[in-house]
Amino acid sequence: MKVISLCIFLAVSNLLIAQTSNTDSIDYKKIFLDVEKGNWTELKKYYENDLIDWSKRNENKYTPIQWLIKNFPSKDDGYRACLLALIDVGASVYDLSPEGWNAFQLSVANGKMAAIKILISETNPNIGMKDKDGNTLFHLCLWANVLTTDSSFWKEFLHLKQITEYYKKSSSVFKFDRYTVNRLGQPPIIYYFGKVRPQQEERVSCDKVLMLFEPLITPLLLEVVDKSKKSAMDYANLISVKDGDAVKDFYNKLIQNQKDEERKQQEKDIATIKSMFNLEKVDKNKKSTSSSSSKRCSNYCYKCNGSGIAYHNEYKNCMECSGRGTVRRSSIHETISYREFSLWYETCSYCGGSGSRTVTYESTCSRCNGTGCDR
Repeated sequence: MKVISLCIFLAVSNLLIAQTSNTDSIDYKKIFLDVEKGNWTELKKYYENDLIDWSKRNENKYTPIQWLIKNFPSKDDGYRACLLALIDVGASVYDLSPEGWNAFQLSVANGKMAAIKILISETNPNIGMKDKDGNTLFHLCLWANVLTTDSSFWKEFLHLKQITEYYKKSSSVFKFDRYTVNRLGQPPIIYYFGKVRPQQEERVSCDKVLMLFEPLITPLLLEVVDKSKKSAMDYANLISVKDGDAVKDFYNKLIQNQKDEERKQQEKDIATIKSMFNLEKVDKNKKSTSSSSSKRCSNYCYKCNGSGIAYHNEYKNCMECSGRGTVRRSSIHETISYREFSLWYETCSYCGGSGSRTVTYESTCSRCNGTGCDR
């Protein structure tokens, strides 16, 4: 029995020694170099080697899959093959990089659209995830516009199917609530001017960025403040006069657009009411003229067009805005531990900002005394 036990012990020891020597023989520097260059021809030699630790980190503290994402170009079949292979062999996409980001957050923060598309299709990441600072993917996407010269990355990211479906369900990626703000109480637009913009080396002009955001920004979002009591407009003013003026002009443009939309809607409503009123008037005239033409065609009352009815307009104080022409609005925005009250004024849509409204009423025609016939 002692001999058998000794033999088993020696066999296991030899096996462990052999595995250790095989592990030591793995050239991780070579693996990281192949990953950095997207060298699929060389990397696939390690594809079936179960002894490789894919969580190993290089001198920059990145794992192989993170290092691949950092160096991923916009288009390259070699990098694509490497990323798919690393996912297939079980390289973790959840390990955190030195910045505190997982593989998907790292790809978004570095503007690696090709890697983003692969990770979305292969790993189904949580679009609502936040990093250690509470930044959402939309915050990180703005950060990516600083690192890349391609200002369209933000737009392309928003138009990815999975991203579009997410922010449509949540109404807007720019709404101000605890799901879309970071630990500093900043929605993405405040984060851009408070955190990202000072780091930017004028690669993307403020005007271009604002135009890119236009479909998603309301005047209110440029006025809300974070925990330091600063708004996006405040941060822009602190950075430079040029940026401050650009945001101010953009804000005024949004306000004007809002007023124009309200005015167009009011004009449309007024036109609808007028058309209904005219149709009703025509119908009454037709009935009156048809009945009067046979009886009193020679004494037709032209003041009321034979209807016997007079129409009068009176201007009364608008009850909606109490004659001011503007309506006061307010709302409360909440984060996890922070509450902010906002107050603003809008043009009264009921009276169109005039402060009064028109009241139309009918009375008996004084000329024909309601007979439709001028005797």
